[in-house]
Amino acid sequence: MNPKNKKSVLPQWYYWVLVPFSALVYTVFCWWFALEAWGYRGEIKPWWFDIAFILTAPSMLFPSYIGTLLWGGLMGFGIIQLVQWIRRVYYHLFEKKEQGRE
Repeated sequence: MNPKNKKSVLPQWYYWVLVPFSALVYTVFCWWFALEAWGYRGEIKPWWFDIAFILTAPSMLFPSYIGTLLWGGLMGFGIIQLVQWIRRVYYHLFEKKEQGRE
């Protein structure tokens, strides 16, 4: 990877913005799901209930209240890493294609 190519690496502020935002969004989602589950107790659950349960299940591995923040932050970090990997692969393929044309 070319160190002069600034486009292949995301700026550092993405970590400071996306990780807390992801943690907050995931925490709100988990709290919303918990309130919905409480509201549907004793009733037939809607079709989306199982999907939401699968999405909120990983936060149950951590201590309560902190689990949602930790898992949401990990997901934000994972999203940043995935975007960086995709950009590296894309620019690597694009540079190879450009070198072939010269």
